[in-house]
Amino acid sequence: MSLSKKSPVVDVRLAPSWIDDVVASLPAVCTTDEAVSVLRCSRRCLYRWIAAGKLPAVKTGAGNSARVLIPRVAIADFLRQMEAA
Repeated sequence: MSLSKKSPVVDVRLAPSWIDDVVASLPAVCTTDEAVSVLRCSRRCLYRWIAAGKLPAVKTGAGNSARVLIPRVAIADFLRQMEAA
């Protein structure tokens, strides 16, 4: 194999995205457990991204019944940003 040959240039914006495949099976609004499993991170890391504003989320309820929910679209956008970085 010759090193002088260049590989073909592929426009990533037009290529099918693995991200769409990953988030397709998620519900429209995900729990923290679902987000952690898709993003393959710790719960602590997930909450840091949310606190930093990198991953939009909604807190519902108060006290012991409080839940943090993350929209599927936000997870897809976050993965695209991480892929581009």
